Amino acid sequence: MNEYSEDLDVPELPAWAEAYLARERAWWRLLRGTGAVTPEEATAELLRWVQPRRRPRGV
Repeated sequence: MNEYSEDLDVPELPAWAEAYLARERAWWRLLRGTGAVTPEEATAELLRWVQPRRRPRGV
């Protein structure tokens, strides 16, 4: 389990999901650490997935 989520009152993610997210964090950490991706670029990429999308009018 993610050490930052252990106090949340939500169901735990399946082990496969935790493993996938851990690999993703490691990959992005490597990219940022080598300078291949700036912190701003990494943030922009993340926000692309977590910001809610605008719904079309009338939906």
